[in-house]
Amino acid sequence: MSTDHQRYSIGSQIRAIQAYADRNQLKVVRIYRDEGKSGLTFSEREGLAQLIADIIAGRNDFSNVLVFDISRWGRFQDLDESAHYEFLCRRNGVRVTYCEDAYVNDGNPYSAVIKVLKRAQAADDSRIKSARVFATLCELANSGLHTGGPAPYGFVRVAVDESRQRMQRLTPGTQRAIRADKIILMKGNKAQLRVIRHIFDLYVSGKVSAHGIASRLNANGIVSPRGGRWCTGTIISMLSNQVYTGIKCWNRSTSRLKTKRRKNDRSSWILYRISNKGVIDAKQFERAQQIKATRGRNARKSDEQLLAEFKELMEKYGPLPTKWFGLAPGLSSPTIYKERFGSIRRVFELTGAKCSKRRLIWQNMLSARQTTTRLLDEIKLEAEKCGDSIEVTDGMHIVHTFRFNKQLTGQMVLLERKEGF
Repeated sequence: MSTDHQRYSIGSQIRAIQAYADRNQLKVVRIYRDEGKSGLTFSEREGLAQLIADIIAGRNDFSNVLVFDISRWGRFQDLDESAHYEFLCRRNGVRVTYCEDAYVNDGNPYSAVIKVLKRAQAADDSRIKSARVFATLCELANSGLHTGGPAPYGFVRVAVDESRQRMQRLTPGTQRAIRADKIILMKGNKAQLRVIRHIFDLYVSGKVSAHGIASRLNANGIVSPRGGRWCTGTIISMLSNQVYTGIKCWNRSTSRLKTKRRKNDRSSWILYRISNKGVIDAKQFERAQQIKATRGRNARKSDEQLLAEFKELMEKYGPLPTKWFGLAPGLSSPTIYKERFGSIRRVFELTGAKCSKRRLIWQNMLSARQTTTRLLDEIKLEAEKCGDSIEVTDGMHIVHTFRFNKQLTGQMVLLERKEGF
């Protein structure tokens, strides 16, 4: 269902469905709704998910599902997904009826073709709207206007008219009063601007880390952008934000049509000036980026460097628990080793360092646990997508017994190979 601000509001759809039920001598016994949802993904459709789950589990006290039209069932980009959920209803004895597309309800082959075309049209409408929204946002960014979202720390949103003469400062969470107005970003709270300058000054001095800056701000009782305590991630995010030089960067990443967010090429970025003078100067910002690139996880070491450091530590101290790695001067965290080489055991093999039998067993158990957890999550996710119920019996992370819909039983067993799990 759509919001009240759209053409087909919740209320109008319910009235149309009720009218259809009255004409066909049907009684509406329950309403499932997804308010203000795009209908692109099943995961965000709590109402539809609950409907499918109730039907499969036999908790439904109805034999017919009334839907306003085919687009309200979903705008899934994969047309088979929309058909799949309708099939699950039919398989469990529940018919799906479209009130405004009544000519597709008789089940003949011609109706099936029309239904596919309608689903394709619904999916394409979302793609067209997405393209229009993106084009509008690009135009706003190229005009130096705010493209949406909360204002960065130290800035405020201001609603302006076309001539940018009339201005109205917007508090967090409020919207512009006049639809024709546009929104720009302007420097805000002077105390927050001083905090921003203080953060960059401390970091560029090279004497205080991001973690140290967060600790100092918390000790001084300064509130973070979200109204709580400062953390290292917040400091790093601010140090990386070019907006404090007076330049806003937009379209660095993309997540259209509810797809997984991905980074865009620099050629796709849109840079626009929001202030003639930034909170800090460009040279200080660049210096902060240089320092950040040489610290912590941002300091990219080669595989050879990582292995040499590891081998040197093992030769000096012998096999150590993973938690000790962070205490060794100059040695990268175990997370980096696992990301780069797959496992700590593999690092031992590459460096020729000795690994105790006890540690080898522990590494195998950990690897098995991680593998089973990942597989279990994937199986449960697929079962939920299909509307199936699944029961899992834990088998000490090696053997797991599954029972689908309380009928079909299966097992998953992990076997050890020579190179590990």
